[in-house]
Amino acid sequence: MSESILAIKSIQSSSVGGNLITRPANTTTYTIGDALADATGNLHYTFPRVVGDRSKTGEIVSATMVISGTVAVGPEIDLLLFHTDVGVDADNAPNTLTNAELLTCVGVVTFPTGGWTTTATDQINIVQNIALPFNISGTRELYGYPIMQNGYVPESAETFFCSLRIRDDRP
Repeated sequence: MSESILAIKSIQSSSVGGNLITRPANTTTYTIGDALADATGNLHYTFPRVVGDRSKTGEIVSATMVISGTVAVGPEIDLLLFHTDVGVDADNAPNTLTNAELLTCVGVVTFPTGGWTTTATDQINIVQNIALPFNISGTRELYGYPIMQNGYVPESAETFFCSLRIRDDRP
């Protein structure tokens, strides 16, 4: 098995170098079940080529999220991971995932409120030892849909970077 670190591709433009969700320029409090989405549209994370050409299985080993800003109480975010792209709701709106969409979910990674480490300008949360196996049918991508699980008060235009560490069966 080989390991690779995969960063999300841009959700702000078609540029492959991007890696952020930039939320709208407001400080509206999230409630449990609200979607976290990009200010420029209802965009979410895409993790490209998470498995090799002949492999359709892998395991998420760890996940990292970095937030710009240093609010007093960090968010609790459930990152739902899907093997098929799903519809996404506007930022700070209740999620409307359907039963059919949830049937394509391969797992959930929780970034807990108490897991954030604060620096002078940012916060980081690394969830390790996840050991979440997945099987992808028809694609080599995973799609991440972040949902707030607490009453989080964000900073205006806050950014959220997310990456996954994947172990797969690449030949």
